[in-house]
Amino acid sequence: MSEPSAAPLPAAAPGPLRSVTGVGSVASILIALVAACDLVMSWAVWHTLGVLEDYAARNATTQDLKAADQLTATVGRLTLGLTALAAIVFLLWSWSARLNAEAHSPVRHRHARGWVIAGWLPVVNLWFPYHIITDIWRTSRPEARTPGTTEITDLPGSRLVSLWWLSFLLSTIVQRLIYSLQLAGATSLEEFRAGASEYTAANLVLAASAVLIILVIRRISDWQRMAREAVPPQPVPGV
Repeated sequence: MSEPSAAPLPAAAPGPLRSVTGVGSVASILIALVAACDLVMSWAVWHTLGVLEDYAARNATTQDLKAADQLTATVGRLTLGLTALAAIVFLLWSWSARLNAEAHSPVRHRHARGWVIAGWLPVVNLWFPYHIITDIWRTSRPEARTPGTTEITDLPGSRLVSLWWLSFLLSTIVQRLIYSLQLAGATSLEEFRAGASEYTAANLVLAASAVLIILVIRRISDWQRMAREAVPPQPVPGV
């Protein structure tokens, strides 16, 4: 006669979680500022096109051309600086959110913790960041602590994360290719105008990806905040 199967044990209480709301808010603000700068950069490119057209019609001087170039360079430097700062803060949020996700759910992530940072290195940055954020999303969900859940694929993914990564990856690649090849190397006003149109379209998609990742940050931060508030405070030794 076979022995009755044992009932699954309840999930252990999650370990201490840290607050990621503050760093997530800062990351969101910086990401929004970068998106705004990208749109301003699109305007600067169109402004340069207008000056080039005026110059071709003898209605602008070389000083006007230099001023337009200087404006574009200034916006470019500002965008680069904000992008670097946003990336650092986003990585800080990702690292803290990963620690919380590991404490909240025993389900193993697809990549080791170090890939939260190293996953942005060339080549692997084409898919590792998507895996990292998807797994943080999955293991931050309330149902991630359901008894019997042992595999990361048992937990639902997110269309929001998928849309973010697809729009971010494609628009970033297209934006850089257009700027370096089509705008910087344009030999006619028609080429520059076509490049400006494509560059603006890429920046609009990039702005949409910024909105999507801000929503992802907010959702994960909210889940982890609720899990953190649900954990009773740890007793102080000797009290």
